[in-house]
Amino acid sequence: MAAATTRCGNHECLRRLSRDLREVQANPLSTIAAAPHEDNLQTWRVTFTAPDGVYEGVPFHMSINFPGSYPRDPPRVRLCTLIPHPNVFENYDFNADCSEDGVWLCLNMLRSASHGSYSGWSGAYSMHSILVQLQSFLFAENIDQDYGYATAAETDGCDYAIDTAIEFHKKHGHEYPPLVTDLTLRPPGWLSGFLSSRRRVFWFNPDNPRDVRLASSARCPTQSTDHGRKRGT
Repeated sequence: MAAATTRCGNHECLRRLSRDLREVQANPLSTIAAAPHEDNLQTWRVTFTAPDGVYEGVPFHMSINFPGSYPRDPPRVRLCTLIPHPNVFENYDFNADCSEDGVWLCLNMLRSASHGSYSGWSGAYSMHSILVQLQSFLFAENIDQDYGYATAAETDGCDYAIDTAIEFHKKHGHEYPPLVTDLTLRPPGWLSGFLSSRRRVFWFNPDNPRDVRLASSARCPTQSTDHGRKRGT
């Protein structure tokens, strides 16, 4: 990969993002891949998946944009497709308190000190730690909220989230860094087979490791007709 240039507003930002890049490269994660845009060190593209649960193995994508004031101020995180989650919103970034097209994650870790006691950002966070915490927050069964309580993860709409994530991946996956599993788990060239991942089965195109499709038999548990029951119960 070509070395990324920078548009940072100061040398501290450049030094920190360069250090973050080295840390990410030295400590690869099997379920998260991240890399800066080729001509802008402040803009990173991320491919990630859930390590378990209904989204296990599903390829999701997001972009992370760092301000010139990083690491004093946090980055902005935009998801490429919608994930049912109590802290995911369309067309409004609560962390930056502004309307903007896209899918945004509301999380105190991504709020600057201007939010007072609701800011959880620390300049000690690196890109590597940000990635791990974002993944954990997005796919947690119980999500901690600002006021000291936890909200259960949403299950309605997971089929739609899976379908749109895979469709986005098929169209734009080549623009994002590949997961380690994209390269190590694909079948040999003579076999366009199935790969099982606990609850989910994927078909990989051996000629294009980024071409991943959810098998028709693998779907989120169907919604019961009984209103008192949830998915998978």
